[in-house]
Amino acid sequence: MHFDGQPQVTDQGDLIYCFPSLHGGAIETSSFSTDSSSDESSMGKGASLPLRERRIPFTHANKWQRRTYGLMVVSLLGLSLLLLNWSLPLSAALVTIAWSGIIYSLLLIVLPLLRWLIWRRSNAVIQKRNFRRKQWADWAHLHVDQLIPKRQKALKLLETMVNTLSDMIYTTENDLIEQPIIED
Repeated sequence: MHFDGQPQVTDQGDLIYCFPSLHGGAIETSSFSTDSSSDESSMGKGASLPLRERRIPFTHANKWQRRTYGLMVVSLLGLSLLLLNWSLPLSAALVTIAWSGIIYSLLLIVLPLLRWLIWRRSNAVIQKRNFRRKQWADWAHLHVDQLIPKRQKALKLLETMVNTLSDMIYTTENDLIEQPIIED
């Protein structure tokens, strides 16, 4: 997803990021009103929680399916070893079949273990990102008195930006050929 964030500086020197592509839907769904009493109450509560990514599940198999998989792998390994033991002096073809069964059953054990290690690493990264987001949310909750004026300035800037977006004649998002030509 592409966001076209543009930094804007207020008169007090605060830096506010504006996202013009998101402003159209934000006006209709905005829970903020223009009077300052409701601004402070709705913004002071920290109305939205930080984004929390869900952990990636290792498997969607239920407990019965996992036990069946383990039992089948162990039985394949055991039967392959048994076949290798019985067919060693008899036939080269049976030895080949036994070794291929052993290799296949070992792959059925090793590949999920490798996948499990990768899964643990990716979930640790997700957990770290969730922790950082929670830290930022906690910081914002502690410094909400500093953020309320910035949010009020952002709302005022939003109102002026919506007017300028509707008056926009040319944008670089589309080619010049694709844009309509408006003549006055």
